[in-house]
Amino acid sequence: MKTLLLIFMVVLSTSSASAHDFYFSFAEMEYNDFTQKLELTIVVTTHDFERCLESQGGSIDNIASLSETEIDEIETYINKHFVLSSSDSKVDFKFMGNQVSLEGTTNLYFESKEVELEKNFDVTFDALMETFEDQQNKLTFYYQGRTITSAFTPIEQTQTIQIEKNEE
Repeated sequence: MKTLLLIFMVVLSTSSASAHDFYFSFAEMEYNDFTQKLELTIVVTTHDFERCLESQGGSIDNIASLSETEIDEIETYINKHFVLSSSDSKVDFKFMGNQVSLEGTTNLYFESKEVELEKNFDVTFDALMETFEDQQNKLTFYYQGRTITSAFTPIEQTQTIQIEKNEE
């Protein structure tokens, strides 16, 4: 009887461990006035991100220890699904590193080249939406002591960020 109960508990826990009712990732981006670069952190559910990359034809063996090819896959994916543009120019981000947590999330760190920040820019943040129809993303942008937060859904994948620059 104990063996049957143990088997039932293991099956129940593994089936509920891989499924969840929501799909959510978030990003924090800050403009560094000293380096004139955008610093970006995207937090994703690790197994969702791995599944999404697999569905795109890529694969990651161990997200805690990435090969150059896997880093290129991640960088390509993020630059396709986190798009910041203004005045018809697009900002590309370079992968700087990652951190995997025991809670099942991964922080992905990126940095742009030097950019001149304009008052208005568009952000498309549709990461994981092609794989998970209920995916929602949130961006928090920090600039000169201000915080701007935007939500992204499959219906509204692009938002315009408007900032007021401090006069020097």
